[in-house]
Amino acid sequence: AHPYRFWVNEDGNAAAYPEADLEDFFPAKVSWPEGAGHPDITFKLSANINLDYIATSLAANDTDAYLTDLTTAHSLASSISSLSSGSQTTETFSEDDIILLAASDSNSTAEIVVHILQNGSEISASTNHFSFTPVEQMYRTKNLRTGGVDSLGEPTNWPDELTNCRDFVFVHGYNVDESAGRDWNSTIFKRLWHSGSHAKFHAMLWDGTPDSLGDKKHYHHSVINAFATAPELATYLNGLTEPVVMAHSLGNMVTGSAIVDHTANVSQYYAMNAAVALEAYGDTGPDSNMVPDSVFAVHDNGWFIPGGRKYRWEDYPPETWASEWYRLFADYTDDARAELTWRHRFADIQNKTDVFNFYSSTEDILRVDDEITLLDLVNIDVDLWMNFLPVGFEVNTPYAWQIQEQYKGLDQIPYINAPGGGISKYAGWGFVKDDSQHIESRFFGLLGHAPVKPPVVRAALDEGNPDRDDYRESLETDPLFRHEPEALFGSGGEAFADGTIGDDGGNLEYSTGDNNLDISQVKIRDYLLAKAFPSRTRPMGSTAHSETLWDQANFDMSEPTSGFKTSEQNWLREDQYAGVKEWWHGDIKNAPYVHIYQLFEKITTKED
Repeated sequence: AHPYRFWVNEDGNAAAYPEADLEDFFPAKVSWPEGAGHPDITFKLSANINLDYIATSLAANDTDAYLTDLTTAHSLASSISSLSSGSQTTETFSEDDIILLAASDSNSTAEIVVHILQNGSEISASTNHFSFTPVEQMYRTKNLRTGGVDSLGEPTNWPDELTNCRDFVFVHGYNVDESAGRDWNSTIFKRLWHSGSHAKFHAMLWDGTPDSLGDKKHYHHSVINAFATAPELATYLNGLTEPVVMAHSLGNMVTGSAIVDHTANVSQYYAMNAAVALEAYGDTGPDSNMVPDSVFAVHDNGWFIPGGRKYRWEDYPPETWASEWYRLFADYTDDARAELTWRHRFADIQNKTDVFNFYSSTEDILRVDDEITLLDLVNIDVDLWMNFLPVGFEVNTPYAWQIQEQYKGLDQIPYINAPGGGISKYAGWGFVKDDSQHIESRFFGLLGHAPVKPPVVRAALDEGNPDRDDYRESLETDPLFRHEPEALFGSGGEAFADGTIGDDGGNLEYSTGDNNLDISQVKIRDYLLAKAFPSRTRPMGSTAHSETLWDQANFDMSEPTSGFKTSEQNWLREDQYAGVKEWWHGDIKNAPYVHIYQLFEKITTKED
């Protein structure tokens, strides 16, 4: 009683199939039961819509080879023909031939007619009924952007009765505007479909694109938006029955907060290329250390002297770093400043749901290098460099996530258009600017200053120093890193850290992006994690989680033996990193399905 339902190819031409990506096609077999076995029976097609079609030699028991075999896919992608509405194919087909079809028009009452010919003359015709619509009419869309339009009714071209009644939710990542988000959602739906998913698909849209300057997006503000969106996502998830969630990149921040902070009920959770520090999930092993070394350094008396001595943050005791400041408050009762760390932020998540870490050890965006020297010439007291770098100087690097963590507190660096857009003025790796016990001297009060030298600080914090405790206590209000926001370091610092952005008293600056997302209820703790307090570990999206609970939950998508690539030899990218061909941050969408279908089959097997 139902027509065959499929999505229309909205690209509309053969150029829509780069690298043999044929996921807008479906296979059909031509046959005529009454004429079975008659060698003089042939077939032609006509339709009341425009179609693309490919004649194939696929076997009836292997019709998905066009999606799973690279050689087959490449061969077929160069053999696409077009059929205009109302006309017949010029070529004829034989009994049981497999033809690939892609609708160019949207039509819920489409008809494709099989014309049966005997010795070249038509003796019969069979009409087949189809419903072709835009793919978004096959799933639900929840728009979490302010003023966004939902589409939550039963999908017109994939009614619930045709599903297995389970719910599969997808959350896209950072720097994905609404249009790009829809593209992400439709691609993931198609790939799950081809991989055998019969679940009800729920596509999320959220604001991960707040502006910085020009057309650059501000990663730190996107993290804040992720925390602001999490309660809305949790509310939606709790309206479903044990949903399965897949999140990509910074979408994992939205999802992690929804589960841990807002008790979202999720049965399984696939963390894809998670742009969240490993330590947030409880993995704080030293092998994941990404502390800056030569990247951020201050020179004697604020001068840059070629070949001169530099003081690195790594030369100072770790307890003076912003990332470790929270430790100073560990012995106080209910001091919110003890929570100003990424460590264990989402550590309880594996106890709340079954989490699977799909990462790539050859990531580009989430790649981390402990010896990165990209900013080796940058002085912590960067006032001196404002006039020495070209206007609009922009960093071009694959280490975007790492740089965002290392840019915290360095807003005076003239790299404001760096990857991800934006540097913060809060705490982080910036050195204190105000007069304090940590400023050793000023050079005529004009050309900068030098910090207390590392040996002096190390001696002050030495276990054998009788004044050590006093010095540590002084770091609570007068740390070596920048004293921004000021309210955090004053007498009311505890109460300030325990508040929300809506009652911050004007101490914080933020941008919510184009759609005025309400972030007033985001905790100041999370705001400061986004902008002021760096993570110290690699992101989970490029590294396996080492804790016992995750032993069976790590999957390296780039590993040649993992089985997630169709062919290591024919992988779409020739670049190599760590001895294998690279699987990049967006490849779950950007790589043609034929290269990565095994990844999606892994996911749908778990869902089933």
